[in-house]
Amino acid sequence: MRKLYTSKVAYIDTRKLPLVYIKVTKEEPNIEDVAEYKKILFESFSHINQRCVVVDDASSLKWMDAVTRIQLGKVLKQFEEQYSYLIYKYHYVTPNLAIQFILEGINLVAKPKIKQAMHTKLQDAEEESSLDVRALNRVHQ
Repeated sequence: MRKLYTSKVAYIDTRKLPLVYIKVTKEEPNIEDVAEYKKILFESFSHINQRCVVVDDASSLKWMDAVTRIQLGKVLKQFEEQYSYLIYKYHYVTPNLAIQFILEGINLVAKPKIKQAMHTKLQDAEEESSLDVRALNRVHQ
């Protein structure tokens, strides 16, 4: 099992399970980038066999057109249908107000049932996610 999954769009780090870090590296992703993101997202989670907390750092994201947002929403909906049983909570890092609105639009398509939290700073997401990891560990003891 690989623990670090990389592409030109993002990387996914599972080395600190039950904490999973996703870092979006592309500033203006397009449809092809969403397909690549889907590939590494599904590949990385196919190797996870325990509940986890996700920190998704989208702070480098600048813009995403409407077609790409809809496609990403569909991908996230498929992802949730397949892997929601693994995810305790999903933390987004979106310091940019425009990206927060874009994410809300994506959620209109994805209609997530997974608990989510939005953060403007990575440090806040890391602090809250560490509390979630402790809560998750208590449940499994």
